Amino acid sequence: MVGTGPSVVALVPAWNAAGFILDTLESLARQTHGNLRVIVSVDLSPDDTVAVCEAFAAKDPRFRVLRQTERQGWAGNTNALLREARGDYAFFAFHDDWLEPTYVSELVAALEADPGSAVAFSDLEITHLDGRVEVGVLEGIHAEGDLERRLEVLLAWDRPWWIPGRGLFRLDMARRIGGIQCFLAGEFSADFPWLIHLALHGAFLRVPQVLCHKRYMAGSLTRTWASSDSRCLAVTLSMVREGVRAELPPEARARALPHLVAFTLAHLLVMTERGLWDPPHYERQLVPLRQEPFPASFREACRAVGLEPDLVDFGALEPPPWTRLAKLLPTRSLRRRGRHPARHRALASQRLRLQEALGYLRSDAARTSARAYLEGLDFPASPWGAPLSLAWPPKA
Repeated sequence: MVGTGPSVVALVPAWNAAGFILDTLESLARQTHGNLRVIVSVDLSPDDTVAVCEAFAAKDPRFRVLRQTERQGWAGNTNALLREARGDYAFFAFHDDWLEPTYVSELVAALEADPGSAVAFSDLEITHLDGRVEVGVLEGIHAEGDLERRLEVLLAWDRPWWIPGRGLFRLDMARRIGGIQCFLAGEFSADFPWLIHLALHGAFLRVPQVLCHKRYMAGSLTRTWASSDSRCLAVTLSMVREGVRAELPPEARARALPHLVAFTLAHLLVMTERGLWDPPHYERQLVPLRQEPFPASFREACRAVGLEPDLVDFGALEPPPWTRLAKLLPTRSLRRRGRHPARHRALASQRLRLQEALGYLRSDAARTSARAYLEGLDFPASPWGAPLSLAWPPKA
């Protein structure tokens, strides 16, 4: 029988986890919060994950198991869980994590004490493949009610932005957001835009205790994702999409979008800097981004905050035959630059344009101007809708 208190549902996306998911399920069964239900969605797996989960659920009426008969992928499996969830709060209990018994009760108390908050999360103990253990902490966000400060913390290069993804969130808010979206880079870091969208709607509350334990496994999904400059760039632009499609007052959107576009430009600047030393690498990374609708979507992002839309050269410049003589140059970097002089000049110019654009977006006066411009836009009727929806269609 389910007890009293706010209703909470634990969402467990499982795949190929027969060897370790029992630790996760047992930690959920030990939770001290009285009003908890658990839904496990087992994606089509080659092992006995379904059998393990169904055997456990047969002994505890709070647990329910969904069998996926077609491969959903990580995003599809988590969204299947969100569609089934009913309650006040929810959280993703990933199949290789385990939780302290007070995890749910502590985070529920934090959210109940702050009705304007979106997420409550704890510190995290992380066990790496080599057995090394560290504590993951995202500081400086829980006491900040200001939207811009919240985005600055999440978008900082040196902070573990993903930790709140293992927190408790308001279920009605998650439904309005529409779940975790696939986009140009597929499922790669798709939880980052999801968290950004949640941050647009409310505060993130840190409970300074280690209540969640994350274990990296040899087959962990994040270990199978291949990172690249182009994929990271696609993720950052998808955050801009979240800022556009979020149901926000014009003033809140006008404060958020300059930060999100600046984060995209910062990734582009890093990519450009690497390209100055290695033009062929830049060309390889640019290939998946050269075809529409990515360039159109990027230009719309720039226009939305009052920037020149042609900050990036999405075209290809083939080096002329005479640059083969560059192989005689003494160092590797000089040989690369000698083979691609036109590309190197274009990248140097692009670096200057990006630096100026970032300076504009980060200045107080320019942000004020951008806000005034954004507040006057009618986003549902703007060109944003078509290119962004084509670039990142939701999974059917």
